[in-house]
Amino acid sequence: MIRISLLGLLAMAASSYALAENSAHTHYTEGKFREAADLAQSEPSPDSLAFAARATLAACLAESYDPSISDLKEAVRLADSALALDPEHSEARLQKAIALSLKARPLSTREALRTGYGEESRDLVMAVLEAEPDNPWAHGFMAVWHVEVRRRAGSIGSRIMGASLDRAEEHFKETQRFAPESLILKWQYARALAAHNPSSHRDKVLLILNDIVRAEANEPLEVVMKVRAKILLDAFETNSNKQIRALAAEML
Repeated sequence: MIRISLLGLLAMAASSYALAENSAHTHYTEGKFREAADLAQSEPSPDSLAFAARATLAACLAESYDPSISDLKEAVRLADSALALDPEHSEARLQKAIALSLKARPLSTREALRTGYGEESRDLVMAVLEAEPDNPWAHGFMAVWHVEVRRRAGSIGSRIMGASLDRAEEHFKETQRFAPESLILKWQYARALAAHNPSSHRDKVLLILNDIVRAEANEPLEVVMKVRAKILLDAFETNSNKQIRALAAEML
Protein backbone atom coordinates (compact mmCIF):
# COMPACT_ATOMS: atom_id res chain seq x y z
CA MET A 1 0.00 0.00 0.00
CA ILE A 2 4.38 2.93 0.66
CA ARG A 3 7.90 7.56 -0.22
CA ILE A 4 8.28 3.53 -0.93
CA SER A 5 10.86 3.93 -3.68
CA LEU A 6 14.41 3.10 -2.60
CA LEU A 7 16.14 5.95 -0.81
CA GLY A 8 19.24 7.35 -2.48
CA LEU A 9 22.42 6.78 -0.51
CA LEU A 10 24.12 9.97 0.67
CA ALA A 11 27.69 10.48 -0.46
CA MET A 12 29.32 10.45 2.96
CA ALA A 13 32.24 8.14 2.42
CA ALA A 14 33.91 6.59 5.46
CA SER A 15 31.31 7.97 7.88
CA SER A 16 29.50 5.60 10.22
CA TYR A 17 26.18 6.93 8.91
CA ALA A 18 27.02 6.10 5.30
CA LEU A 19 28.06 2.60 6.31
CA ALA A 20 24.92 2.07 8.40
CA GLU A 21 22.66 3.38 5.66
CA ASN A 22 24.36 1.27 3.01
CA SER A 23 23.95 -1.82 5.18
CA ALA A 24 20.29 -1.00 5.85
CA HIS A 25 19.73 -0.47 2.14
CA THR A 26 21.36 -3.80 1.35
CA HIS A 27 19.20 -5.62 3.88
CA TYR A 28 16.10 -3.99 2.42
CA THR A 29 16.89 -5.00 -1.15
CA GLU A 30 17.45 -8.55 0.11
CA GLY A 31 14.03 -8.57 1.77
CA LYS A 32 15.44 -8.42 5.31
CA PHE A 33 13.12 -5.61 6.27
CA ARG A 34 13.32 -5.85 10.05
CA GLU A 35 17.10 -5.89 10.00
CA ALA A 36 17.01 -2.87 7.68
CA ALA A 37 14.71 -1.02 10.09
CA ASP A 38 16.99 -1.74 13.04
CA LEU A 39 20.10 -0.56 11.23
CA ALA A 40 18.48 2.57 9.85
CA GLN A 41 17.66 3.75 13.36
CA SER A 42 21.33 3.78 14.34
CA GLU A 43 21.62 7.32 12.93
CA PRO A 44 18.58 9.41 13.93
CA SER A 45 18.33 11.65 10.86
CA PRO A 46 15.02 12.37 9.07
CA ASP A 47 16.05 10.20 6.12
CA SER A 48 17.16 7.23 8.21
CA LEU A 49 14.12 7.35 10.52
CA ALA A 50 11.74 7.59 7.57
CA PHE A 51 13.57 4.67 5.96
CA ALA A 52 13.20 2.69 9.19
CA ALA A 53 9.45 3.39 9.17
CA ARG A 54 9.28 2.25 5.57
CA ALA A 55 11.19 -0.95 6.31
CA THR A 56 8.94 -1.70 9.28
CA LEU A 57 5.86 -1.33 7.09
CA ALA A 58 7.45 -3.41 4.35
CA ALA A 59 7.87 -6.20 6.89
CA CYS A 60 4.18 -5.88 7.78
CA LEU A 61 3.14 -6.08 4.14
CA ALA A 62 5.39 -9.01 3.35
CA GLU A 63 4.73 -11.15 6.41
CA SER A 64 1.01 -11.06 6.98
CA TYR A 65 -2.44 -9.86 5.94
CA ASP A 66 -2.88 -8.71 9.55
CA PRO A 67 -0.11 -6.36 10.75
CA SER A 68 0.40 -6.21 14.49
CA ILE A 69 -0.63 -3.03 16.24
CA SER A 70 2.82 -2.88 17.83
CA ASP A 71 4.48 -2.76 14.40
CA LEU A 72 2.10 -0.06 13.22
CA LYS A 73 2.67 2.01 16.34
CA GLU A 74 6.41 1.64 15.81
CA ALA A 75 6.11 2.83 12.20
CA VAL A 76 4.12 5.87 13.35
CA ARG A 77 6.71 6.56 16.07
CA LEU A 78 9.57 6.42 13.59
CA ALA A 79 7.76 8.64 11.09
CA ASP A 80 6.89 11.12 13.83
CA SER A 81 10.52 11.16 14.95
CA ALA A 82 11.58 12.00 11.40
CA LEU A 83 8.93 14.72 11.17
CA ALA A 84 10.07 16.20 14.48
CA LEU A 85 13.43 16.79 12.81
CA ASP A 86 11.99 17.82 9.43
CA PRO A 87 8.24 18.64 9.51
CA GLU A 88 8.03 18.65 5.71
CA HIS A 89 9.81 15.35 5.08
CA SER A 90 7.85 13.69 2.28
CA GLU A 91 8.93 10.13 2.97
CA ALA A 92 8.04 10.41 6.64
CA ARG A 93 4.64 11.92 5.83
CA LEU A 94 3.88 9.10 3.44
CA GLN A 95 5.01 6.35 5.79
CA LYS A 96 2.93 7.81 8.63
CA ALA A 97 -0.10 7.96 6.33
CA ILE A 98 0.32 4.30 5.38
CA ALA A 99 0.68 3.26 9.02
CA LEU A 100 -2.44 5.21 10.03
CA SER A 101 -4.46 3.70 7.20
CA LEU A 102 -3.39 0.22 8.30
CA LYS A 103 -4.34 1.05 11.89
CA ALA A 104 -7.82 1.98 10.68
CA ARG A 105 -8.20 -1.18 8.60
CA PRO A 106 -9.60 -3.56 11.27
CA LEU A 107 -11.91 -0.91 12.76
CA SER A 108 -15.59 -0.54 12.01
CA THR A 109 -16.50 2.37 9.75
CA ARG A 110 -17.80 4.33 12.72
CA GLU A 111 -14.68 3.62 14.78
CA ALA A 112 -12.41 4.54 11.87
CA LEU A 113 -14.23 7.84 11.36
CA ARG A 114 -13.95 8.62 15.05
CA THR A 115 -10.16 8.16 15.06
CA GLY A 116 -9.68 10.65 12.25
CA TYR A 117 -7.04 8.38 10.68
CA GLY A 118 -8.60 8.70 7.24
CA GLU A 119 -8.54 12.48 7.19
CA GLU A 120 -5.08 12.68 8.71
CA SER A 121 -3.58 10.19 6.26
CA ARG A 122 -5.22 12.02 3.34
CA ASP A 123 -3.90 15.38 4.50
CA LEU A 124 -0.38 14.02 4.98
CA VAL A 125 -0.27 12.61 1.45
CA MET A 126 -1.89 15.62 -0.17
CA ALA A 127 0.86 17.71 1.43
CA VAL A 128 3.38 15.41 -0.26
CA LEU A 129 1.65 15.92 -3.62
CA GLU A 130 1.67 19.68 -3.17
CA ALA A 131 5.44 19.54 -2.83
CA GLU A 132 5.99 16.65 -5.27
CA PRO A 133 3.16 16.41 -7.82
CA ASP A 134 5.10 13.73 -9.69
CA ASN A 135 5.42 11.41 -6.66
CA PRO A 136 3.90 8.10 -7.86
CA TRP A 137 3.70 6.62 -4.36
CA ALA A 138 1.63 9.53 -3.10
CA HIS A 139 -0.65 9.17 -6.11
CA GLY A 140 -0.85 5.44 -5.46
CA PHE A 141 -1.87 6.02 -1.85
CA MET A 142 -4.59 8.46 -2.89
CA ALA A 143 -5.90 6.10 -5.57
CA VAL A 144 -6.45 3.42 -2.93
CA TRP A 145 -7.69 5.96 -0.37
CA HIS A 146 -10.54 7.08 -2.62
CA VAL A 147 -11.61 3.49 -3.36
CA GLU A 148 -11.40 2.42 0.28
CA VAL A 149 -13.42 5.39 1.52
CA ARG A 150 -16.05 4.69 -1.15
CA ARG A 151 -16.15 1.03 -0.10
CA ARG A 152 -16.34 1.60 3.62
CA ALA A 153 -18.24 4.88 3.94
CA GLY A 154 -20.69 4.44 1.06
CA SER A 155 -21.91 7.17 -1.25
CA ILE A 156 -22.95 9.61 1.49
CA GLY A 157 -19.80 9.18 3.57
CA SER A 158 -17.67 9.46 0.44
CA ARG A 159 -19.23 12.79 -0.45
CA ILE A 160 -18.59 14.07 3.06
CA MET A 161 -14.93 13.05 2.89
CA GLY A 162 -14.47 14.11 -0.72
CA ALA A 163 -13.76 10.63 -2.07
CA SER A 164 -14.76 9.32 -5.48
CA LEU A 165 -13.90 6.51 -7.87
CA ASP A 166 -13.22 9.06 -10.61
CA ARG A 167 -10.55 10.70 -8.47
CA ALA A 168 -9.14 7.26 -7.67
CA GLU A 169 -8.73 6.54 -11.36
CA GLU A 170 -7.09 9.91 -11.96
CA HIS A 171 -4.51 9.19 -9.28
CA PHE A 172 -3.89 5.68 -10.63
CA LYS A 173 -3.27 7.09 -14.09
CA GLU A 174 -0.63 9.33 -12.54
CA THR A 175 1.09 6.32 -11.01
CA GLN A 176 1.24 4.78 -14.46
CA ARG A 177 2.66 7.98 -15.88
CA PHE A 178 5.43 8.28 -13.29
CA ALA A 179 6.08 4.63 -12.29
CA PRO A 180 4.55 2.35 -14.95
CA GLU A 181 6.71 -0.63 -13.99
CA SER A 182 5.79 -0.72 -10.30
CA LEU A 183 3.98 -3.96 -9.49
CA ILE A 184 3.28 -2.71 -5.97
CA LEU A 185 1.26 0.28 -7.18
CA LYS A 186 -0.65 -1.86 -9.65
CA TRP A 187 -1.40 -4.52 -7.06
CA GLN A 188 -2.68 -2.13 -4.43
CA TYR A 189 -5.12 -0.50 -6.83
CA ALA A 190 -6.37 -3.78 -8.28
CA ARG A 191 -6.85 -5.22 -4.80
CA ALA A 192 -8.77 -2.14 -3.66
CA LEU A 193 -11.08 -2.28 -6.68
CA ALA A 194 -11.73 -5.99 -6.15
CA ALA A 195 -12.54 -5.38 -2.49
CA HIS A 196 -14.97 -2.64 -3.48
CA ASN A 197 -16.89 -4.41 -6.25
CA PRO A 198 -15.30 -7.29 -8.16
CA SER A 199 -18.21 -7.46 -10.57
CA SER A 200 -18.25 -3.79 -11.57
CA HIS A 201 -14.46 -3.56 -11.80
CA ARG A 202 -13.86 -7.05 -13.20
CA ASP A 203 -12.31 -6.08 -16.55
CA LYS A 204 -10.02 -3.46 -15.03
CA VAL A 205 -8.91 -5.71 -12.18
CA LEU A 206 -8.23 -8.70 -14.42
CA LEU A 207 -6.21 -6.55 -16.81
CA ILE A 208 -4.01 -5.28 -13.98
CA LEU A 209 -3.65 -8.67 -12.29
CA ASN A 210 -2.59 -10.31 -15.54
CA ASP A 211 -0.03 -7.55 -16.10
CA ILE A 212 1.40 -8.21 -12.64
CA VAL A 213 1.54 -11.97 -13.02
CA ARG A 214 3.31 -11.72 -16.38
CA ALA A 215 5.81 -9.06 -15.26
CA GLU A 216 9.24 -9.61 -13.77
CA ALA A 217 9.60 -8.73 -10.09
CA ASN A 218 12.44 -6.27 -9.40
CA GLU A 219 12.42 -6.23 -5.59
CA PRO A 220 11.35 -8.52 -2.74
CA LEU A 221 8.00 -6.86 -2.13
CA GLU A 222 7.14 -7.23 -5.81
CA VAL A 223 7.70 -10.98 -5.50
CA VAL A 224 5.13 -11.01 -2.68
CA MET A 225 2.67 -8.95 -4.74
CA LYS A 226 3.01 -11.28 -7.71
CA VAL A 227 2.06 -14.25 -5.52
CA ARG A 228 -0.96 -12.41 -4.12
CA ALA A 229 -2.00 -11.23 -7.57
CA LYS A 230 -2.03 -14.85 -8.77
CA ILE A 231 -4.15 -15.90 -5.77
CA LEU A 232 -6.68 -13.17 -6.48
CA LEU A 233 -6.62 -13.84 -10.22
CA ASP A 234 -7.38 -17.52 -9.63
CA ALA A 235 -10.23 -16.53 -7.30
CA PHE A 236 -11.93 -14.73 -10.18
CA GLU A 237 -12.06 -18.07 -11.98
CA THR A 238 -13.56 -20.15 -9.18
CA ASN A 239 -15.09 -17.95 -6.46
CA SER A 240 -18.28 -15.95 -6.12
CA ASN A 241 -18.19 -12.15 -6.13
CA LYS A 242 -18.84 -12.18 -2.39
CA GLN A 243 -15.87 -14.50 -1.81
CA ILE A 244 -13.62 -12.42 -4.07
CA ARG A 245 -14.60 -9.23 -2.28
CA ALA A 246 -13.85 -10.79 1.11
CA LEU A 247 -10.50 -12.16 -0.06
CA ALA A 248 -9.39 -8.85 -1.56
CA ALA A 249 -10.46 -6.94 1.56
CA GLU A 250 -8.39 -9.33 3.70
CA MET A 251 -5.23 -9.06 1.62
CA LEU A 252 -2.54 -6.40 1.73
